[in-house]
Amino acid sequence: MSDPSTHIRALAQAVLKANRPRPFLKAVRAFTALLDDVPDSAVSEWSPQTLAALRTAAEGVVDAIEQQIADAEVGSFQRELAAAVYEVRRSLEEIDKWERHYLET
Repeated sequence: MSDPSTHIRALAQAVLKANRPRPFLKAVRAFTALLDDVPDSAVSEWSPQTLAALRTAAEGVVDAIEQQIADAEVGSFQRELAAAVYEVRRSLEEIDKWERHYLET
């Protein structure tokens, strides 16, 4: 990943711009995949500022998911969205552990 900040912003924007259920879930999954990849990346790719930007973007994504949950009809889409919130939060916890271990923050 050459510039994580650019990739973070692009994926977060894709979530915010998606206005239909399937594209929204696809964008959320792509963002979550980025989060899941962080602990497997080289420490040198992630500065404290980039990780802070990642957290800010993740909170924006969670807010967007929660808004979709509020607007969606009760059903499988709502359940998928709720699971996505938990997945983003779980990924952020893993990033925090990784950061404390490798970046000693």
